Amino acid sequence: MSPCPAGRDITAEQYAPAARRAADLIDGSDNSALAAAVEQVAALAERRRYESAARLRDRTATAIDALWRGQRLRALAALPELVAPRPTGAAAGSSP
Repeated sequence: MSPCPAGRDITAEQYAPAARRAADLIDGSDNSALAAAVEQVAALAERRRYESAARLRDRTATAIDALWRGQRLRALAALPELVAPRPTGAAAGSSP
């Protein structure tokens, strides 16, 4: 695991805006970090730094996938009740 990106000499007040932006990204209320990453991929590719652009593109895609799954699961967990049918017959793996 990587160390915290905040320096040891940063205060909680100085770090709070970054933590808030991260929370907003996770909640889905602010995607500016993803937009910045996509812009950086384009800038790297424009400068013909294709390997760096590809690595950042892949990391960004992984982050988007994780955020999407988390938001879906959060929406499901917020349901007061979930009713689903029980599989029967061949779909349930039983013999006819």
